[in-house]
Amino acid sequence: MRSVLYTSALLSTAMAAVSLPAQAQTRPQTPVEFEGPIQSIEEDGSDVKLKVNGIVVTIPNGLITGGGSDGVHTPTARLTSVADVVSTTPFAGRPGTYGFVGGTAIVVGISGDGGVTATDVFMEPAENVILGAVTANSPGDFRVEGVKVYLLAPSSAKPSYPPGIPFDPRLPGLPMKNELGFAIDPAKVQVYADAALEGYFGKDVDGKDAFYAFSIDSVSDVEDPNPTVSILRAQCRVRSTTQVEWEIRGGVYPWVQGATIGVYPPSTAFNGGRAYATNFAVPQDTVDPKAGAFRYTAKPNATGGCPSSVVVKFNGAPDAVANVEVR
Repeated sequence: MRSVLYTSALLSTAMAAVSLPAQAQTRPQTPVEFEGPIQSIEEDGSDVKLKVNGIVVTIPNGLITGGGSDGVHTPTARLTSVADVVSTTPFAGRPGTYGFVGGTAIVVGISGDGGVTATDVFMEPAENVILGAVTANSPGDFRVEGVKVYLLAPSSAKPSYPPGIPFDPRLPGLPMKNELGFAIDPAKVQVYADAALEGYFGKDVDGKDAFYAFSIDSVSDVEDPNPTVSILRAQCRVRSTTQVEWEIRGGVYPWVQGATIGVYPPSTAFNGGRAYATNFAVPQDTVDPKAGAFRYTAKPNATGGCPSSVVVKFNGAPDAVANVEVR
């Protein structure tokens, strides 16, 4: 009996609520972020309408054409024209497709009464990766695990590798690099060298399987023989008002016995502009004996906390600068 009375009371309360005059409500703005397949892209006046995961997103014209770090990005480029964003021209090796439609997008934005408005958009034609060994490398034929591979052209002035794929400003290729981040000569990559590829799978001009990479890491001679230094990762943690904790990984080229680096803040706002470390020893790399690989870990006394970027200097090479992951 109690359950019946309780249910009746709930119904009475609900009916009473329905009988009250409805009050207009304004939906609060809510941050949104989602990743999914790109279903459509089309112009909407000067803006762009993007449909992802069944959600229609407005990409304001100013987000595309304006400056700043936010905008519409691909893995290797920032798209600054509406024409490039909505282009239906197929990417190389993807005949019958329509630009980014069918690819993947990551959308960050705000939702409200007017729907979702993007504040940052990432798009790519596909999310494909290969980790394996180079199985062929001769003029016109570069393969990983038997699959033909093209490294996309980085610019209109430099061809793809192997040549033959026109430059596409929506997805330019990056220089082929080794594990230390140094540009290497693709033609000198040895058969059975390890390789890591990011890009998308498609077909070549003969309709055979092919992989179109915007990024390839492998092993070969460094392309530029001049001294150089790289930062692969930089992390910093504040230990106290006068101490920070660093972990910085990177490499130097060429390596010689006694090679050292210096670690510096980006400005005098941090540690008074003084070095965190000088003459930090760099050991020889175990993969490429011509290079050195370093892992700087230390807890130096320092003022100003953790900077947003860090500078590493080596033997007259151009300074390496990288963003810092503050933990």
